[in-house]
Amino acid sequence: MSGIASECLYDPASPIAQPPVRVTRKALLARQNQRERRSQILAALRRLLVEEGLEGITVRRLAEQSGCAVQTIYNLVGPREQAIVDAITEYTNHVGMTGLPDPDDPHAVVKVIGCWVKSIEAAPEFCRQVCLISFSPARGIFYRFRDLQLQAIRGLLQRQQASGVLRASA
Repeated sequence: MSGIASECLYDPASPIAQPPVRVTRKALLARQNQRERRSQILAALRRLLVEEGLEGITVRRLAEQSGCAVQTIYNLVGPREQAIVDAITEYTNHVGMTGLPDPDDPHAVVKVIGCWVKSIEAAPEFCRQVCLISFSPARGIFYRFRDLQLQAIRGLLQRQQASGVLRASA
């Protein structure tokens, strides 16, 4: 387990690199800068979640931790609740979907879930704080996150059915 914990892949406080977007060179640089700042903001949010819990996450505190202005926070990640959903989803998608699963692999869903289990082992406090959200008055954040994850798995299963890996009745 110590080998897993040392991998940056499973560090929720690390910014997650986004794939490049196809646009003009000038627009690419501007968009890339925005994406990097957004990634840094979401990483700061995950760090705050681990260190201070849900109550410690405010837009002002997030601005302080990320080094961005409050208005930049709103422009790049939106309101607090949406930013939290995005930060958690970005991390779990990064961990579970690194190298998008091959729909032709009958074990793709099991591999995704295995990655999520490894992330829990590597970052238990982050996962604990995410689960605690479901017991708070802000439980809607957790439900939105959960619905996005279920939607992604459902999409993978549908692609597997379409390719014939899974029976249509599965």
